[in-house]
Amino acid sequence: MSPIKSVQISCAKIHLHKSGIIELKYNPDHEVELMDAIQVESVFLEFSKGKGIYCLMDTKGRMAGYTKEAQNFLAKEASIVKSKQMKCSAVVIDNLPSRMLTSFFMKLFKPKYKVKTFSNEKDAVIWLESQIALNQKSIHKKDKKHIHN
Repeated sequence: MSPIKSVQISCAKIHLHKSGIIELKYNPDHEVELMDAIQVESVFLEFSKGKGIYCLMDTKGRMAGYTKEAQNFLAKEASIVKSKQMKCSAVVIDNLPSRMLTSFFMKLFKPKYKVKTFSNEKDAVIWLESQIALNQKSIHKKDKKHIHN
């Protein structure tokens, strides 16, 4: 996947791909704080232009964590989560500490969107593309019902 748009912010690199997938790669050994999460959301809003957000989060080689405030914001408080614009996140993990952190995040904070972990990017992208296709089918069904009513 090659990006059509990229942004470097203080905590991460974020890429928009032609498929609509937004790739997020936090800087190595950076503890994500609330202000970082707010910056990420801002870029997601810019890239998504009001459409559903499908995130590929690459944690390969990353060992740092997230503050409680950042985790809560990302799981429940961000406007993209509250508005249900955040559809799902595929997290690529290559180490046990990151796998444990992600599992803990999902159990404790119970994100209001789908989160699935993968050991490689290829499988993560396939899953995200399937989620995009499912969402598009759902939208078309709603549009047809609206037209016939």
